[in-house]
Amino acid sequence: MAHQTKRTTAKKHKRAKPKTQATNRPEKPEAAKKEAPPVVDAKSSGTDDRIVAVLLAKPLAEYFPKEMAVALGQNANANVIAMRLGKLVLQQKAEKTPNGKYRAYTAKAQQIPLAS
Repeated sequence: MAHQTKRTTAKKHKRAKPKTQATNRPEKPEAAKKEAPPVVDAKSSGTDDRIVAVLLAKPLAEYFPKEMAVALGQNANANVIAMRLGKLVLQQKAEKTPNGKYRAYTAKAQQIPLAS
């Protein structure tokens, strides 16, 4: 009779032993601890103010949201800028042109009457 060996197809992983005592680690100084960033309301975030500042710098210039994101810099996301521009249109601080670009709000712009 031939010598038979036990074959295993998968390796068994060692399980971690349960810790019996907590390890004593030195605590970090207060200055080194990271604090959670303060929750800022979207209205006071400053993004809208920065967008309005760019629009008012050149009132007749028109921007796509992607162009506005490049103008703002600092990792501005074009999708977020598009959303903020939509909010500014509702607040009448910006207006959307027929070709999909945005510009500073002009009071002389013709209002489209609602269909009755």
